[in-house]
Amino acid sequence: MACNHKIYLTLGCVLLNFIALVNVGRFLKIAPEDTLCWVVEKLKRRFRQVKETARAQSRNVQKISEQEMDQVWDQIKKMLGDPI
Repeated sequence: MACNHKIYLTLGCVLLNFIALVNVGRFLKIAPEDTLCWVVEKLKRRFRQVKETARAQSRNVQKISEQEMDQVWDQIKKMLGDPI
């Protein structure tokens, strides 16, 4: 039960930070919904590229190790010019 309490507290802190970020966006006149849509599209583009890269190497993306996936992910970020 103590572990669950710590998890709840940690998740609560994360959610409060999320709310704070939404408010910062609103202050800067940036619609949170637009930002969320933009980042989802960016991630979808990266995931498609990861799949295409694996396919080009005749590999199953589900069988690529976590380390290899990180390397491919970083290469794709650079290729697409994404800093984050």
